[in-house]
Amino acid sequence: MREAPNNQPARFPTTRLSLILAASGEPTPQSQEALSTLCQIYWYPIYAYLRRRGYAADEAEDYTQGFFTLVLEKHYLRDFQHERGRFRSFLIGSIKHFLANHQNWERAQKRGGGVSAISLDEVIQAGEIRYGREPLDAL
Repeated sequence: MREAPNNQPARFPTTRLSLILAASGEPTPQSQEALSTLCQIYWYPIYAYLRRRGYAADEAEDYTQGFFTLVLEKHYLRDFQHERGRFRSFLIGSIKHFLANHQNWERAQKRGGGVSAISLDEVIQAGEIRYGREPLDAL
């Protein structure tokens, strides 16, 4: 099994439910510590998962960081329901969802997603104004 530089295994470890519950609670020093521990435990398995799916090292690193940033910002750990399955399954489903959203966003950017839309009504109105300024043609 491939290991991270700090000898952390590439597989998804079994996690104590109490750690997950502590990390998903209201912000306290204990919840912040639990959240930090979870990020340390799962950073490399998520990264290794992405590498095995064919992402280059820099892409896998960026996606892993982006994923954990989103998890922290949106408090996604609150969505985990122990009775629906394992935490590792929740994380894998979450990273797949994150990648799909990111790919959709990239495709939208390629189609001009970063460009402001112009109202068709404005274009038609501008055309009419321009047409009204044209000199009359006797023919």
